[in-house]
Amino acid sequence: MELEIPEERVRLLQSDKAYRCARYEVSVGIAAPVEEYHILDEQVILQSRPSETTPLDKDMLFPNPRRPPGTIMHQGRVGFGKRRAVRKNYDANDNYYSEIETQKGKGGWAPSIRLGPRK
Repeated sequence: MELEIPEERVRLLQSDKAYRCARYEVSVGIAAPVEEYHILDEQVILQSRPSETTPLDKDMLFPNPRRPPGTIMHQGRVGFGKRRAVRKNYDANDNYYSEIETQKGKGGWAPSIRLGPRK
C-alpha cells in the first residue's frame, strides 16, 4: 500500500530529502514450526515519488493473464530516492531507522529489537 505524506508532515522532517510518500509492505503466511498464520515480513519505505506501475496490455488479459511475481516486497537495498524506516522479519530483529539521520553505525540512530513473531 502506498500513501501520500501530507505536505505539512513533509515540512516537519526538515531534511534535504523530500520523501513524498510511504509504502507499507506486509507478507502473511503460515509459520512452519507452529502451523499458525504470522506476519512473515513487514516494512515501511519512504519514497520521493510513488512506485511506477505498468499499464496492462490487452494481450495479457483473460484468457492469457499475466503471471504474478513471486513477491512484491522489496528485498535487499530499496534503491535511489527511497529510505527504509521500519523492517520486521519473522525470525530476525525488528529494525527502526531515523527518517532524517544520514549517519550510519555508531553515531546514527537505529534501534534493533527482537519482539518475536506475535508482536
